[in-house]
Amino acid sequence: MRKESSVPVPKATIGISSLLVVFIILCLVTFACLSLSTARSDYDFAKKNADHKTAYFNACSEAEKLISDSTSGKSDDTSWTVPIDDKSALNVEIEKNGESCTITSWQVVSTVKRDYNQNMNLIQ
Repeated sequence: MRKESSVPVPKATIGISSLLVVFIILCLVTFACLSLSTARSDYDFAKKNADHKTAYFNACSEAEKLISDSTSGKSDDTSWTVPIDDKSALNVEIEKNGESCTITSWQVVSTVKRDYNQNMNLIQ
């Protein structure tokens, strides 16, 4: 018969709590990176939207000045195109009724020239 020794054999084990801590840290880092990325894209979108709205309201203000000049007799024009940015403009048309006027069109239009006559090679 063999006699069993009472000396414990060292084991290199990682406990379940250590694995859980490593997994939680990886999850937190991943979610932090995703949150940062989402926040940055939301900020960029909000800034572009604010810039566009500011340009639109500046064009509206300019169009209202032109309408005021037309109704006060300083100008005989009844339609205007006020640029908003390099891709869009505000088209305004009025109808004069003596001292007053009626706005018949207040429309944002695209000023980008598109080429719809493009050939595509689908089968080669």
